[in-house]
Amino acid sequence: MPVASAVRDLEMAPLIAVDEHGVRLNGVLEAEAAELTQEDWKISRLHDDLVTLKNNHKLLHPSEEFSGVVVVRADREIDFVLLKRVLHSCQVAGYPQAQLLVQRKL
Repeated sequence: MPVASAVRDLEMAPLIAVDEHGVRLNGVLEAEAAELTQEDWKISRLHDDLVTLKNNHKLLHPSEEFSGVVVVRADREIDFVLLKRVLHSCQVAGYPQAQLLVQRKL
């Protein structure tokens, strides 16, 4: 994980993990690394599952405003283009506020 000195506490939000093996949402594999060579910027399964989570939140909490926050944990070694694809998928699924999970610098 990257190290940062300007940090804040995490909010409850879907967690996306990106590493050399692929992309996971809340621990469930959304796309293997081999599948991510396509030209489409949107990662379809990740997008669809995020939309489902958003719709479920609205149904279960009708009086609360949807925050649109997602937490992304990415290895330092991943290609930046892959991180951009993940962030784009989040954006078009209705999650415009991506928080990057980093290690606090001591």
